Amino acid sequence: PTGPKVDFAVCLPMLFGRYDRLLHLLQSVEFYRLLGASLVTVYNYSLGPNVDAALHLYAKAGLANVLPWPVSEHLNVSTGWRLNRNPGDVHYYGQIGCMTDCLYRSAHRARWVFMNDIDEVVVPHAYANWSEMVSALSPVGGESNGVQRFSVFTFKNGIFPLEPHAIYRKLPARACVHETEADVDYLRTLRLVTDGRATKVLVDSRSVVHQGVHRADTLLQGALVLNVPEQAALLHHYNFPIVGALMEDLMKTKQYIFFKKKNLLYLTHFLLRYFV
Repeated sequence: PTGPKVDFAVCLPMLFGRYDRLLHLLQSVEFYRLLGASLVTVYNYSLGPNVDAALHLYAKAGLANVLPWPVSEHLNVSTGWRLNRNPGDVHYYGQIGCMTDCLYRSAHRARWVFMNDIDEVVVPHAYANWSEMVSALSPVGGESNGVQRFSVFTFKNGIFPLEPHAIYRKLPARACVHETEADVDYLRTLRLVTDGRATKVLVDSRSVVHQGVHRADTLLQGALVLNVPEQAALLHHYNFPIVGALMEDLMKTKQYIFFKKKNLLYLTHFLLRYFV
């Protein structure tokens, strides 16, 4: 096989429950592209019509790889990530198998592969994009100067509460954007960094043997892992609102995100009008 054709790809695990949050999907894919992704792989367990149509357009443009994931036809799947509450033959719709499958499919297509969920994105805080980030953290030829080359980058999980941006209220009613749905807004200014257990990774696609949900479980001999400090980059996880003491902590740890935010917002607005 030939070498990798693109620098960065993103592997998203299975989408289920007739997932049809079009705005959510467009924001995620377009933000990945702004940061440097050339390919996004999505596993279709159960999609709604709007997201299905959008993904087919991305696939036609060569920007997405949409794969069926009919695991429930063969196994009793767990429908939640806590096995004690959601038992089954395979954990959480087969997420681990999904990630490892995507890793191997990407090995000869992309040099670097992000492993994260659709409501997550690794945002460089000290760099303009992913390419600049990797070049700084693991420079090519750095070995001659005593600088280590890394095969896996692990990022802390920063939880950002969801709040719809005012511009979404101007979208046409047929866009099916509901304020109660609290769609992803990548312009969050508040975040809470977790204790490091729910990390996500960027991997050299040819250095990992087995991929887990939060880390690369098995590496080739000699492959090195770097735990990236949050000052350099952070996994932005856009989740449901946090209440109580955690919200108080959020208010004390403001962080402003300036990366092409205006471009992303209006690009998403344009794409949504196009798709709907």
